[in-house]
Amino acid sequence: MASAIPKKDVVRPDKGFSDLVWENFHEFYDQEKHIDVTFLWRSYPERITAHRVILAAASVYFDELFQTKQGSAPAIYIENIAPDEFELLIAYCYTGRLNPKMNNVSRLLNGATILKLDGAAALCTAYLKGSTERSRPLRIPAFQLPSNQPTSSNTNTNKSILAVRQSIGKQDTESCIYRCDEMEKIWIQCGVLKFPTQRAVL
Repeated sequence: MASAIPKKDVVRPDKGFSDLVWENFHEFYDQEKHIDVTFLWRSYPERITAHRVILAAASVYFDELFQTKQGSAPAIYIENIAPDEFELLIAYCYTGRLNPKMNNVSRLLNGATILKLDGAAALCTAYLKGSTERSRPLRIPAFQLPSNQPTSSNTNTNKSILAVRQSIGKQDTESCIYRCDEMEKIWIQCGVLKFPTQRAVL
């Protein structure tokens, strides 16, 4: 059956056909047509439907999940990604587009890492980096400072060190890099650590 598919270097692809197919997939997703998997939450009333073949093609995580007994069920419960962020990441699987905001980017990055959506994770990381570069130096409250406080300096030179703080909020799992400006006595966020790719149970 697979032998009937022409090789890429033999037949020129019909781009118009590909675009039409993807437009239909978007329509099927929006109208919940021909769906074959439903995602549910025990703590939320929301339900999100999708097409297994699209998710499996977009994510190694879904490809592996759908081959398990748990993943073959018509309904799958999600435990560690909230519905709003999960829906945005599912839409990314169909469109390749993601528009993170400051109020959800850390949760999107966490969800993208869990679902092994490297492209979505990269978009979140780029957004955080851009926000950091545009932001003014922030005075970080003492309780949020990294544990390795800077040592006092007896010279007039402006020394800097790097420190890492793991956010402690319930759903805030991003790690930020801070630079300590000893002369100004403030911590300046200068980067964001990308989460390592890991498999997590939904």
